Amino acid sequence: MRDNHQDDIQIQIIHSRVCEGLSASSTAYRHHRFPRHFHDHYSIILIEEGINEGFTEKVKYKVQAGGIIVINPGELHAGNSFENAYHQFKSLRVEADFLNTLYRKNHFIQKGDIYFQNHPIHQPALASQFRKIYAQLVNKSSKLQLSTTINQFFISLVKDYSNQAFAFNLESKNSPALERAKAFIQAHYQDNISLDDLSQHAYLSRFYLIRQFKKQYGLSPFAYLRNLRIEKAKQLLRGHFSISEIAHEVGFFDHSHFIRHFKKIEGTLPSNFR
Repeated sequence: MRDNHQDDIQIQIIHSRVCEGLSASSTAYRHHRFPRHFHDHYSIILIEEGINEGFTEKVKYKVQAGGIIVINPGELHAGNSFENAYHQFKSLRVEADFLNTLYRKNHFIQKGDIYFQNHPIHQPALASQFRKIYAQLVNKSSKLQLSTTINQFFISLVKDYSNQAFAFNLESKNSPALERAKAFIQAHYQDNISLDDLSQHAYLSRFYLIRQFKKQYGLSPFAYLRNLRIEKAKQLLRGHFSISEIAHEVGFFDHSHFIRHFKKIEGTLPSNFR
């Protein structure tokens, strides 16, 4: 993570340690002016404060706080603060290969390059998912948690706001496959398992796995994994292990992640279970 300063502009860049082809940034400024330019990647921008006034080769736009705008690879554009008011936005930099791979892994039928409309998107649920991705990148969340959130966000974005016909193959409800996914979590809860690990083991698309797992078990794969880890930790709390040792043993990134998730589920600190 690093800070860059140019004029009155402040930029914080976050690189993903688990998702190659995806990075994020937060930008804040008032007077800086971006010139006309292009990128070789998708830029997905969420306005957090102020108004972004800009244009692409095809349209002019104004995006207010809470809105999202998507700039396609190679698309000439510029976006700046409306009337030089304080302006802050978050952005996701997404390589085309990353998006194409995600699309294929969900068994969707892709027709040509994925191309997004340039109209502002004001969809609170989508903005909420965007913020979750950003927060999980900052907090170095587990592979499963991050990949699940990424999958849900990008499939919704492609499905509703791109040129792709949303044709995909869904199997009929397959309880044995879902049982394989659950058994894999139970056997590997100590590991930093990913959504790809689960879908490959269960022979299900990631999209289908997330939707049907929650439908059958009442929890998303990540929520089930987190709950299982907490239950395993409660068993270890009866012994003489330290909190840090228990956190590592059951698969949490560190003891602070463990304590936060433990309190969220149990309503109290791990130390109170001793």
